[in-house]
Amino acid sequence: MKREDAVNRVLTSLEGIQRAEAPKHGFSKIQQKLAQQKTISIKEESTGKAWMWIAASLALVLTSNIWVISNRMNTESTSSNVEIVSEYPQLISDFNLYDNE
Repeated sequence: MKREDAVNRVLTSLEGIQRAEAPKHGFSKIQQKLAQQKTISIKEESTGKAWMWIAASLALVLTSNIWVISNRMNTESTSSNVEIVSEYPQLISDFNLYDNE
């Protein structure tokens, strides 16, 4: 008897159920939101690429400047060493430890 009562209660609890209905134009609203999200993501990707190009060009300019400055400093230090050698040839020849003269 208890089992039949439990079954009857379950069956009678389903009497007031109604079928759910989707809101009107719900699918079109979902499609609009998806389209908006795609345009936002495309804009974000394009701005990200722009920043990448800016960063790459900045890195190229900085690298080339550093290279030019380092080459110029090496050239100046070499030329200054030559000037010192030409100014004091006797002093340098006197302190030459590895020459067997």
